[in-house]
Amino acid sequence: MNIQSNDQYLIAGNYGTKAGQRLAGTQQASVSSQKVNQKTLNRHLEETTKFYKDSNFSQVEEKSSEKTKEKSSEETAKEKKFFLEGTTDIYGSLPEPEKREEPLYPTMEKKLFPALDAMEKTVEELGKHPTPEEVDRSNIRRLIRAFQPVAEAFEGSYDRKDFKKSMKKIQSLASSLGKYKDISVIETELKKICPDGKIPAKIQKEIDSYRDKQAENFQETYKEFRKEDMDKALKILRNPEEPESSKPHKLEAKDRELLSKNMGELLDTVEEVGLQHKDPETFHEGRKSLRKLLNSMNATEDTFGFSEKDVKTMTDLVNVYGQAQDKYIAYEWLHKNGFNQEASTMMSLYEESQKKALEEASKFMKSGTLERVRQNVQS
Repeated sequence: MNIQSNDQYLIAGNYGTKAGQRLAGTQQASVSSQKVNQKTLNRHLEETTKFYKDSNFSQVEEKSSEKTKEKSSEETAKEKKFFLEGTTDIYGSLPEPEKREEPLYPTMEKKLFPALDAMEKTVEELGKHPTPEEVDRSNIRRLIRAFQPVAEAFEGSYDRKDFKKSMKKIQSLASSLGKYKDISVIETELKKICPDGKIPAKIQKEIDSYRDKQAENFQETYKEFRKEDMDKALKILRNPEEPESSKPHKLEAKDRELLSKNMGELLDTVEEVGLQHKDPETFHEGRKSLRKLLNSMNATEDTFGFSEKDVKTMTDLVNVYGQAQDKYIAYEWLHKNGFNQEASTMMSLYEESQKKALEEASKFMKSGTLERVRQNVQS
């Protein structure tokens, strides 16, 4: 008799399973009679092996430990609070600007510098090793989008090369987070087309692998940004050249002139790119140009006094475009990874959603919203 096999029977019997009890009985019989049917013994052994493999007893403790760690990690994440978390009104949530001795354009003092302070404060709140989910909750990506067009309005106050380099460092962080956030978009859209909202195991496995890769890429980008890039960018953006005049009324007039010029360029871009393209890439470029214009309008509302109705109309259109874009992001990933059936379904949904967006865009272009915005910034 194989002693190792007998030990396995005893283990099975100790768990109190039917297979274990049956095998334990076989062992007792073999000890008392010393007559063992080897075929029966092997069959029982195979049953026990299969039982343990299916039940996965050996991993119970490990999985329990993993769940405990995951729960602990989730609880820790929930404990972190970010002062911009949950807000959609970035500028309404910024800290009061610090008065500086040197002459400044009003919008730089009231909007840009507080936004830069908020970015630095948020990074401090996030710490050295935040999860991408925590960075998303911190709203730093929305913050960067909010102040980007404002900073660009005052690009002439900086060395052009230094300014481009600084904004590129800041944008790289937002882009890295965006790529990670796309994973949740993929999962959300997939659940809509899967029976009972359950993503097939083979697809989920690929998504999890993709998530790990993007999380690693994000951590590398964040580490570099926190360690070096942020300080370099802030040092440049917080130290613009002094305006030619220090007189308040001239500073205000020049401030409005610079904002107006930038808004005009953003309006030109929206019209040049267009909002009627079916090509997915150009369709997305149209949305991005409109969103950037909207961000600039939100930042300069107190300067130009835009119509609330026009702002809402534009916000709604950006959101409709975004719903279509989410489906295209999911389609691209599915197609790239060879999940052709799901990709085909997602493409059909994208085309339907894009059609709706284009219909809304047609109404928007006829509504005169862009013309009214242009009149506001030129008056």
